[in-house]
Amino acid sequence: MTRAISLWAPVVAYMALIFMVSGRPVPPDVEHLLPDKLVHAGEYAVLAALLVRACAGGWPRPLSMGACVTAVILAVAYGVSDELHQSLVPARRMDAADLLADTVGAVCAATALYAWGIIRARNAL
Repeated sequence: MTRAISLWAPVVAYMALIFMVSGRPVPPDVEHLLPDKLVHAGEYAVLAALLVRACAGGWPRPLSMGACVTAVILAVAYGVSDELHQSLVPARRMDAADLLADTVGAVCAATALYAWGIIRARNAL
């Protein structure tokens, strides 16, 4: 039980942070620092990494393709729910391009972690 909490609590906390930021009528002004779509991709890359960690049972364990695919599916599903949530917030709207950026970020993170897991396993031999 404690292990499950240590794996999934960061995921839930990060999802809550995304929900909180998405619920603001005016999103944080980061356009002057980074393009919006890059922010979305980075945000969901972090979520996917946390999900890969949780689905795999922690970093020391081998990463399976199933854990990575599950993490991407969960991240994209949360992205869909986030866009729906934004459509209910005054001055915000749903944006398919945002969801695409979220998906790209999640896929990139899960793919990189899967590749890192393969490299790590080969170096352990």
